[in-house]
Amino acid sequence: MRSAPSQTDRRLRIALYSHDGMGLGHLRRNALIATGLSRQPLGATALLLAGARELARLALPDGVECLTLPGFRKIDNGSYAPRRPGIGSAGLGELRTRVIEAALDAYDPDVLIVDKVPAGLGGELLTALPRLRDRGTRLVLGLREILDDPNQVRREWSAEGFEDVIEAHYDAVWIYGDPAVFDLLREYRVRESVVRRARFTGYLDPRGHAGEAAAGSWTRGGPYAVCQVGGGEDGAALAEAFLETRLPAGMRGVLLQGPYLPEPARRRIRERARHRDDMRVLGFVPGPLQLVAGAARVISMGGYNSVCELLATGRPGLVVPRVSPRQEQRIRAERMAALGLLDWIHPDDLTPDALSHWLSYPPRSKAPSSPPIDFDGLGRLPRLTLDLDLRPHPQLEPSA
Repeated sequence: MRSAPSQTDRRLRIALYSHDGMGLGHLRRNALIATGLSRQPLGATALLLAGARELARLALPDGVECLTLPGFRKIDNGSYAPRRPGIGSAGLGELRTRVIEAALDAYDPDVLIVDKVPAGLGGELLTALPRLRDRGTRLVLGLREILDDPNQVRREWSAEGFEDVIEAHYDAVWIYGDPAVFDLLREYRVRESVVRRARFTGYLDPRGHAGEAAAGSWTRGGPYAVCQVGGGEDGAALAEAFLETRLPAGMRGVLLQGPYLPEPARRRIRERARHRDDMRVLGFVPGPLQLVAGAARVISMGGYNSVCELLATGRPGLVVPRVSPRQEQRIRAERMAALGLLDWIHPDDLTPDALSHWLSYPPRSKAPSSPPIDFDGLGRLPRLTLDLDLRPHPQLEPSA
């Protein structure tokens, strides 16, 4: 066991890892969690490790630092390639493993929160996990509420031995959702030894915690609709359809195209936007919550963060989910629509006319000002952290 920190180093240390194979969802979720845990009552410091350069552009509070890993991108389920050419997959994997180990050794966290993949991308955490446990670090696996189609998840978890990894290394599993929407433990037939470690936190409410982008003067001239496509890797169809919509009279459009939108689509969007004075195209926006909150209508893909922002702000929303390589977004859209919280269409039905029709007529569903689901995930995380039976720590003694 490692020794307790000195009296001059009283703040709890939390490291958060995300593999970020596609989009920015894992990164943004971990950044939100780190921000929440850095504030009172826990007041922790945090180190974010992720494979996306945009990590350094997020608005992070004092006490939250970031380390950008060399990036992989997802090709299909279970298959990844270097995000930028110049180094092979094997060499890149070895480099990431060594960087992660060195960073965790130097940072010496009290808690490591791993997003979604218990072994890390390509098993890159498997040597670090037992070393951290030996030094007294508590290990937490954080899962979004929906991973994929249940049959696909069972196949992947079985092939990768994920439940064995959880049993061997992890103290807790946090599920960032509400079982009334999707009961991950039941739907995926999770092993009982893992169920005993698991806690549903509730959804993560970004209000008051996320670094936010100001809406700007352009959006204050009247009602506007926002279209956001997440990281943009698979958002070209939605982005281009939005640029071809017929906006209602007096309404303007804001397209958030994301940093990973393929360059050919980016060129087409720039060209089309030149011919529309009622459309504005933005690139990477670290925190779109204010833009979403001020919108008359919101059209988005169905990622975890986008849907949480939609529900938190109570905006009328239309979700066009990604359906490949995972079914996660489709399942989320279906479940939320069944609760009357948003509208959705299958991407096969995506056309400019479909978007124009939805923008012009009353939505079938509208998110209430207070979602009728558990939305207090960030409020619960400090207590769940303290419940990890942390090593003796001067900062925690008065409140433990």
